[in-house]
Amino acid sequence: MERLVATPVQVLRAALRMADLAGFPGFVLTLMDAYTGAPWSELISQRPGLYDRTNKQIPVRRPLREAGGQVEEAPRPKSPRGQALDSTAAVPGDLL
Repeated sequence: MERLVATPVQVLRAALRMADLAGFPGFVLTLMDAYTGAPWSELISQRPGLYDRTNKQIPVRRPLREAGGQVEEAPRPKSPRGQALDSTAAVPGDLL
């Protein structure tokens, strides 16, 4: 089966639409989602200051989930990749 991949222009258009809806954080999260491949639940759990400028990486900790109308930290990641809690997502040089 053919896998569809967004072009850089399509990613930028989607990020700009998110900027209109959610401001600058939505813009950044959309770019990170497109270029790192990290699940959305892991991306929204990121906080300012977690970016490692030296290694150009973002630590991937526990994802967030919505339960009963409240957003909380998930007890454990679903995917095997996410179960390694000290994993990192590399940020492509184009985004820096």
